[in-house]
Amino acid sequence: MGFNSTIIVMNDALHEIKEDPDFGRKVYEGISKISRRNGFENIRSGCFGNAATVIETHHADQQCVVSVGGNTAEILGYSHWRADALTTIRDLAREFGYGLRKLPKKNT
Repeated sequence: MGFNSTIIVMNDALHEIKEDPDFGRKVYEGISKISRRNGFENIRSGCFGNAATVIETHHADQQCVVSVGGNTAEILGYSHWRADALTTIRDLAREFGYGLRKLPKKNT
């Protein structure tokens, strides 16, 4: 039950976050904004305009597959909560127009 959110924290900003007494409130506001619309929401702290970034929020009965790198992220897709990793990967591949097959065993 409930909802989960994906947030990127910029490690370079950790010293600013540590000293920021309002950071928890800013995270709350960022998640609240993102839950009402699409798009990312940057969270400021100290001199960092993007000390953290809220990527997405989703119901806890779903799994969200997110690719993270380059100080940003891409939401690749969602699957049902009870799906195992292989089912999630297959569903995601299908969504992108691909299929997966098991490789044959190598002869050793």
